[in-house]
Amino acid sequence: MVPPRFGGRCTTRCTTRDEAAFVPWAKHRQAAVDLAEGRGSDYADITPYTRDEMLEYLDFCDAMVVSALPSLDLAASSCGFSWYTVNKLEHQLVNIRHIQHHAASLSTRIRLKSGIQVAWVGKGARASKP
Repeated sequence: MVPPRFGGRCTTRCTTRDEAAFVPWAKHRQAAVDLAEGRGSDYADITPYTRDEMLEYLDFCDAMVVSALPSLDLAASSCGFSWYTVNKLEHQLVNIRHIQHHAASLSTRIRLKSGIQVAWVGKGARASKP
């Protein structure tokens, strides 16, 4: 599995009120972020997360979104992040698109690496699985 850098970190960071409110996942690996930002050496240096860890991270993201949504001020003129000058509503719309981009990237990587086609998952699909 690839590091949660792809999509999840965007969800957890961008769903928070502002930079100060961001709390990374307990198993976050800074090396993956450093690598993506041009520091570090190679993905081979990073131990992949297990399937169970990825599912744990998905649960972490889900819980963070559920708890953050009621307190998000979508009418705020600032998104709360110093490097990004958009209002909070636009920030959330961009975040949704960003997650879609990473989901497509992951789907492509899985297909190219293993030949597995990643099927579309509709509403409620995860909950209905045993």
